[in-house]
Amino acid sequence: MKKNLVLTMAAMVFASAALFVSCSKKEVRTINVSGEGSVSFVPDIVKISINVKNVEPRLADSLEKTNATVKQLIDICKKYSVDDKDIKTGLVQTNKEYHWQYNPEKRVFDGYSSTQNTSITFRHIDEFEQFSEEILALDVTSLSDLEFDHSERSKYEAEANLLALDNAKESAEKLAGRINEKLGKVLKITDAAYSDAEGEAAVSANYYSKRLSSGITASPGILTVKKCINVKYEID
Repeated sequence: MKKNLVLTMAAMVFASAALFVSCSKKEVRTINVSGEGSVSFVPDIVKISINVKNVEPRLADSLEKTNATVKQLIDICKKYSVDDKDIKTGLVQTNKEYHWQYNPEKRVFDGYSSTQNTSITFRHIDEFEQFSEEILALDVTSLSDLEFDHSERSKYEAEANLLALDNAKESAEKLAGRINEKLGKVLKITDAAYSDAEGEAAVSANYYSKRLSSGITASPGILTVKKCINVKYEID
C-alpha cells in the first residue's frame, strides 16, 4: 500500500514538473530573410584546354606524333614560366577511326587515333596573346573552354557573402520595425540556391587552331561574383 502511494506521489510530482516546464517555455518567434551580395573584379588568370589528336595507319605512329606535340606544348609552358601544378595532362586515349563511304555504302577504316588533352592555368595574362600564338603554331586540334578568373577568387566570394549578410540584416530590421518588433539574435544562416552564371562561367569560348593565324587577344573585361544567403533571426 505504502509502495503504491509513493509511486502515485512520484508520478504526480513528475507531471507537475512537466506542466511547469511546458507553461514556462517561451515561444520562439522568428523571421526569415534573404540577402544578396556581389563583388566585381578584373581577372588576372586565364584557363584553357588544349586538345591534340592524330590519326595514322599504325597506332605507334599516332602515339609518337601526339606525344611529340604534347612535349612541345609543355616546353612552351616552361618558357612562359607556367608552374607544374597549373599544367594538367590527361591520359592518352586511343581508338579506331572510320568514315562512311557512299555508293557503295560501307564503313572505311581511316586509322588509329591517339588523343590527349592538357588543361593550363596561365597566370601572366598580359603575355597570353604571345603564348597562345606559339600554341597555335603547333599541330594541335583545338583550343577550347577559354575562361578568365582571378587567383584570389575565394577572397571576393567571402566579401560577397559578407555583403549578402549585411543586406539580409538590413531587410530583417526593416521588416521587424514595420511590425513594431525588435530584431534578436541570428538562429541560422544557409546558402541559398543561386545560379552564379556571370561569375562561374563569365567568359568561355571555343577556338580552333585552323581558323586562327595569330594569338588570342585577352580582353576579359570585369567579372562579378554573386552570393545569396538565407538568414533566420529571432524577434523579441
